Amino acid sequence: MERRAKPASVGMPIGEASDLPKGSAMIPAIEILAPNLTKLTLPRVTLWFSYTTPVAIKVGKVCFVSENIWGNTTGKHLHLIEQDAKMSGQDRTNHDTFLQKLENAF
Repeated sequence: MERRAKPASVGMPIGEASDLPKGSAMIPAIEILAPNLTKLTLPRVTLWFSYTTPVAIKVGKVCFVSENIWGNTTGKHLHLIEQDAKMSGQDRTNHDTFLQKLENAF
């Protein structure tokens, strides 16, 4: 019989979700925002995925949402991301520039 690890509480600061000391780093959180639209929150970076493709990144307080090079559904996802990230009046990022920002974040 295959043994599986017990799932961690997602999106809660450590200390609230486990017996580790309070004030520790945040456990990564995965949130489904819409069908095929996922948000991954890490301690210093937030990523949004349309299907399995990263389409937006937030590093600190700066958010970069790629221009739409895909199609209608991803376009809807990009709009939802802009609302989720509370971006007002910001332009979308050229896709090549977005890929550079994504690479530089890690």
